Amino acid sequence: MPDVPPMLVPVVVALVVGAGCWLLGRRSPALSGGLTLAAAVCIALACAQLWRQDEPLESVIPFFAMPTVTLQIALKSTMLGGFLAFVAAAFTALIALFSLGYRGTVQNPGKFCAYLLWSNAAALGVFYANDFLFLLFCWEALSVLLYLLIGQGREERAPAAAAKSLAVLGFSDGCLVLAVVLALASSGGARMDQFHVAMGGAGSYAMYGLFLVAALAKAGAYPVHTWLPTASEGAPISVMAFLPAALDKLLGIYLLARISFNYFTLDGALSTLLLILGMVTILSAVFMAMIQHDLPRLLSFHAVSQVGYMVLGLGTGNPIGIVGGLFHMLNHAIYKCCLFLCAGKLENRTGQLELDRLGGLARVAPTAFIGCVIAAMAISGIPPLNGFVSKWMIYQGVLSMQSPLGAIAMVVAVFGSALTLASFVKVVYSCYWGAASDGLVIRSEPRPWATGVPIAVLAGLCILLGVWAYAPVNFLSSVAEFDLRGGVAPAFAGETLAPASGFWSPTTATALILVGLALGLLLYAVTRTLKFRSVPNFVSGERLSGTAVRYSGASFYSTIRELPVLSVMYTDGEAGVYDPYRLGGRYGYSLVQTLRRLHTGVLLVYLSWCILGLALIMGFLLAEYRL
Repeated sequence: MPDVPPMLVPVVVALVVGAGCWLLGRRSPALSGGLTLAAAVCIALACAQLWRQDEPLESVIPFFAMPTVTLQIALKSTMLGGFLAFVAAAFTALIALFSLGYRGTVQNPGKFCAYLLWSNAAALGVFYANDFLFLLFCWEALSVLLYLLIGQGREERAPAAAAKSLAVLGFSDGCLVLAVVLALASSGGARMDQFHVAMGGAGSYAMYGLFLVAALAKAGAYPVHTWLPTASEGAPISVMAFLPAALDKLLGIYLLARISFNYFTLDGALSTLLLILGMVTILSAVFMAMIQHDLPRLLSFHAVSQVGYMVLGLGTGNPIGIVGGLFHMLNHAIYKCCLFLCAGKLENRTGQLELDRLGGLARVAPTAFIGCVIAAMAISGIPPLNGFVSKWMIYQGVLSMQSPLGAIAMVVAVFGSALTLASFVKVVYSCYWGAASDGLVIRSEPRPWATGVPIAVLAGLCILLGVWAYAPVNFLSSVAEFDLRGGVAPAFAGETLAPASGFWSPTTATALILVGLALGLLLYAVTRTLKFRSVPNFVSGERLSGTAVRYSGASFYSTIRELPVLSVMYTDGEAGVYDPYRLGGRYGYSLVQTLRRLHTGVLLVYLSWCILGLALIMGFLLAEYRL
């Protein structure tokens, strides 16, 4: 019996244990959760061992052979793919642990655990794939599993949200199928490490565009991003924390990096396209996030906005921008997963996720409060956290382009970070600092440690990867040099990023920040010793309770909806004017109705169509081949 390739071992473990959880179903949620957590930890350890190999591992597995045709699966553990496989498995373990204490909307715990492990297996297949057919199969499987995971929500909106996600991702997967067909036709083989197309013809740009649509849709970038906020309306919080917030970002940006620097060469036109898409994604999503009242939907729009920074970094085509984009991909998965898990903990304690129904929960859920504050500062680019380091590198990358478009991208990126900070001030105030809303009921948690540990781990990583950022940055620099060097200009030439190239000194900066905080606390302690005269407000003799004068944070920035230009954009955005899903449904329905009316059942009409079609084909052949 031939040995099982090491890259398939974690995949097989995920498939087998997932099948066992699926059979358990609703009968034993605790057993399903325990098996899932144990399997996820084992998978993460196996992926870590593969990632730390000195040389990339390769395997070819033939599974169908005929005299003229042989189908096989080619696997390869590269530096970038192996690292992301480990990260995906680690996130699976954290979500499995969180699910042990999550009491939100999950229809069937056994099936949820099975879909979770199978999604991990499909993601590992994408990261380890070395042929396009296997990549395509795993990519399609992830779309189906996302549909099934969203459908685990008990709310009435879950089926519609799952259907929209599958439709949008199905369209992008169709683009990936066409791209793979063109790649196979142009290269004559399915091996990914042997595929490279020089840009120069319409066919090469069309092929890149098809790959690009698939990558952007999976990551959730403009204009194929609308499935993500809709999914948040019906999916369980643990699903949003796993796939849209973390895993899908890793997959989408991974594919974008591979097509931009391995399979094609990022020229000026493609770089401009990525920069424009990145800027539009940042601004359009962050403006929508500022007016949201539903916490998961607000976080989903921020998940879209942050993809714009990753696309900006890769679009620069220079070393510091590329490494910054890859680092931001990792950082975003950490702090956005943490933010969703904090929302899930609030749902555990209150059963609410509307901002105007929350408030005053800092003492009730201190772990969620601290984790949310740290992750919110990280996503806003506040030093010395990890989000600041990656954004700082992206800023340096766009400025290094020394072009007007790069300067505009810099302004947009900084402005987007400011709006992100403003919207999370609204979140923290509405959930933790403001007065509690009337009728808010605080519930107990069955396993608070299960939901608290993942939040603490992710919040700690936000600090760790910011203060000691040299290690991940140097590693990603090596990744970009050895795995993505095909389209990188100028070459890395084996050099690590030094502070002179745009990196900052996090240790010194952190020390200065701590000194500033210490002085601020000292000043606060001094002022607390002073005595001030305090009297209640005079309100015509009435005494009002705290809830009567409560100001909800949900009303923050509501005035921006009334601005001349933004009011129209907000109205159109909420009506789905910019949603490709709704536009496709509207015009697709009109096209179908037109075709139905043309089917009259009269034979002469059908013969006329045949003659017209033949005439068009003959005209094309005459023009193409000069017959």
